[in-house]
This record gives sequence, structure tokens and C-alpha cells, in this order.
Amino acid sequence: MASLSLFDEYPIHQTSEPVYFPATSDRNFYDRNWFCGFVPDQSYYFGFTIGVYPNRGVVDAGFSVLADGVQHSLCASGAAPLDRVPTRVGPVQLDVEKPMRRIRVTIAENDTGIHGELVFSARTAAVKEPRQVMWSGSRRTTDATRFNQYGRWSGQITVDGRTIEVDDQHCMGVKDRSWGVRILGAPEPRGPIPPTRPLFVWSQIFWPDHVSHALGFDDSEGRPLVRDAAEVPLYAREADVPGVEDAHERRPAFLQHRITYRPGTRWAESARIETSDAEGHIRSIQLEPLLRFQQRGLGYGHKDWPHGEWRGEDVLDYERFRPADLDPDERHNVHVQHLVRATDGTQEGIGLLEQFILGPYKPAGFADL
Repeated sequence: MASLSLFDEYPIHQTSEPVYFPATSDRNFYDRNWFCGFVPDQSYYFGFTIGVYPNRGVVDAGFSVLADGVQHSLCASGAAPLDRVPTRVGPVQLDVEKPMRRIRVTIAENDTGIHGELVFSARTAAVKEPRQVMWSGSRRTTDATRFNQYGRWSGQITVDGRTIEVDDQHCMGVKDRSWGVRILGAPEPRGPIPPTRPLFVWSQIFWPDHVSHALGFDDSEGRPLVRDAAEVPLYAREADVPGVEDAHERRPAFLQHRITYRPGTRWAESARIETSDAEGHIRSIQLEPLLRFQQRGLGYGHKDWPHGEWRGEDVLDYERFRPADLDPDERHNVHVQHLVRATDGTQEGIGLLEQFILGPYKPAGFADL
């Protein structure tokens, strides 16, 4: 079997194996791109993900568009080729045109009726989150790294016979690039030590001249497992972004999140993110949800399309639903993103709030789900 790639010419190896071979044989190793795009007038919100699971031999992708109260989703899955440049599965393809700057997403015409071409262009440098490690007894169930980047989208999406012109003067976007080990696919058989299922809060807000990032993982008692916050300058053009990381990035010294939940749900009705700098100056950001995007449309927690499962060669599926009609108590409806309006008392912003609580969470009074 062929094992070498063009990347093996470069001095980038981390193990004695060729680049395409992960350093771990853990079946849950993954390598994923995730994106979202939205416009302030709330007329549409879309998400895209494509992931490779080398130790499972699987590649899968999801593209989902929320417009006029209906979420339309394409799911694709197949065998992961050894050569993963470009990354593709079925009609979906991702091309890195310029690393850390520009990515093209192409969805060829197919039976789902969702197709188009979109280009993500960066307006910030990358923001690296701290390594995220979680345990179930002596086993690391999560060991992952992620960086985020912020920019704009241009192109065109056709869904349900309607073509949406994506204008880079209005459509903002977030890129999430992550890799490592995390719990994937169908639940594993339960043992005496259950895996950690923490609360997850993730917020990315576009302000006039910068983007603010906030990340929180809590355990079921509400104790923080991971906290991260950053503020990074927002540039007018891709060419103005100064490097892979920005020397002007600011890292607050403290992060606190407070969420008020819609009665009978695990979805936010409002939220507040508080950060503090080294001098103790507190910035309090109030978030008001405007619309809700279901992450199941991209495979996250989906009962039929979980990430990384082998489904066969070139399998394609389509789903449509109204988020307003979903049962909030169903497991695969818990993981959501909200388009939010933000204010810190001096200026206003627009962005997203992602949240996920699957198990018990004492501060909110949630029992097991």
C-alpha cells in the first residue's frame, strides 16, 4: 500500500512514520474543518464541516442552511483516501487555496438540491485555544487542539430551488480547525466509570475593529475544566492580516459565563460573558439570541449521522426540519448555535453562541438527559 505523500518532502514530521499516519492508533482520532457563515439581517445562517478519521478509514461532511425558518442539510460519507489534498467526499470538496488565509468550499450538483461554491477569506490571524484533555478514569477520552479564525464569505448557495447570493460585504464567517482525539460516533458500551460530559460554551463576536473569543468547559458540578478568552484585531482585507498569529492579540486573565435558559430547554434565552484583564478591568458582554441553528444538521449528536461512522462508499442523504418544531428533550436537539446580538455597554457586535449540555449540570438544575 502506498504511504508516502508530497508532504514527506518537508521537515514537518512528528513521528518516525510518514505524515499521513497519526501518532496514535486510537480509533477516535480525527482531523476536521468546521465553518459557519451569517448575515446581520438574519436572512440566512449556514454551517459546513468536513472531517477525516484515519484510524476508522472514514471521511464525512455536512452542509446545512437555515433560511425562512427551515434548516436544510446535506450529509455525505465515504472511505477516506490516503491522499487527502484536496479533502473531498461525494459532491463536497474543500480546497486550501492559501493556508491561514483563503479556503474554497465546492458542492457539486447532486440529488439533495444543495449545491454551490463559497470562498472564505480571513480578516484575522489564527487564535489558538489551549489543548483540551478530558478523562474517563485512566483513559483520555478527549485530547484535542483547535484554532479559530474570522473572516468573510463570498459565492453562491442553491437550496430547495432558491439561490442565495453570498456577499462578502455582509456575510461574516468563523473557521474552527481542530484535530486530536474526541468521543465520536455511536456511544461506547458503558463501564463503571462514565466519560466526562461537560457543559460546552463557545462564543465568537464581531465588533467594529476586533473579534472576541470565549470558551468554557465545565464538569457536571459547574467546576471549570477549560477556560479561554481572546481579543484579536479585525482587518479590512485578507492582505492586511499580519501573520499566522497576531502580536496584537490580547488574552484576558479571567472568564466567567452566565446563561439563562429557556424554560423547559437547555437552550439559551440570554447569556453574559465576563472577562477581566491583568489590571482587573472587567468587560461584561450581554448576548441576545436572534435565531437558533441546530448542530445536528452537521452531524453533531445526530442519531442517524454521527461523525466518523462507516456507512459505505459515497453515501449521501438530505434532511429538512424547522428548528422551532423540535423537541428540546431529544438528545440530538441539545447541541445548538445561536446567532446573537452583543453589547458591552459601549458598542454593539454580532456573532454566535454555541452551547451543549448532554448530562447533568448542577448550576442549572439539569438532571441526566
